[in-house]
Amino acid sequence: MPAIRALFMDLDNTLTNDSESLRLSLTAILPRLSQLRPDLTDEEIYQTFRKVNNRHWENYDESPIAAMTRSVDVRTLIAQETLEALGRPNPKLARELAITFQASRRNTYICYDDSIPVLQKLHGRIPLILITNGNSEMQREKIARCQLAPYLDAVFIAQEVGASKPSPAIFQKALDSAEKEPQETLMVGDNPDKDIQGAQNLGIRTAWMRRGDRSADSSQVKPDFIIRTLTEILEIIEHHA
Repeated sequence: MPAIRALFMDLDNTLTNDSESLRLSLTAILPRLSQLRPDLTDEEIYQTFRKVNNRHWENYDESPIAAMTRSVDVRTLIAQETLEALGRPNPKLARELAITFQASRRNTYICYDDSIPVLQKLHGRIPLILITNGNSEMQREKIARCQLAPYLDAVFIAQEVGASKPSPAIFQKALDSAEKEPQETLMVGDNPDKDIQGAQNLGIRTAWMRRGDRSADSSQVKPDFIIRTLTEILEIIEHHA
């Protein structure tokens, strides 16, 4: 196999603990939601929010949020639909909740403990390129607050590129930037369809990130590697030097 000469990386739940940030941020608006539906447990309200939130982000290209440039507008739409799902529609409250939620998100963006150390060790050795779906304002802010920018040679965000993973277009942009062949490149990400299958469609080698996930592999996607920490990427690159 050819040596790995470039590393492509997903952002959410690969470099940053987005699931934990989401959970922490929801606690900032949970009291207001609980007042509206005291008959529901916090967990039931949380799951209602997650269902609405995931529907938009998992189907980003088809969602109205794809056309929204301001992150507060994205948050407002999700808050509004959450209130509707709870049977308490209130556009004014949705805006208030969105502002509170967004302020909390900004204070809870966090990297995994191994993200910066691994990037530091690889920086300057091979091109390090971030490929992420989502809203440009949100993702740029996340990158800045997590202090990832100094280690990245390029950043490709779906809203800026006009194409989302698993579209070949966004991966091709990264390949052109790295000036490497697909077989010389490794993509690491947590989503088997968008990160892994999307990269494989162009012949890019893949490492499926499954942090804390010890369950059996139920996906039809077959990555080159399955990892549970970013540190394992160092071993893979050294082994394929």
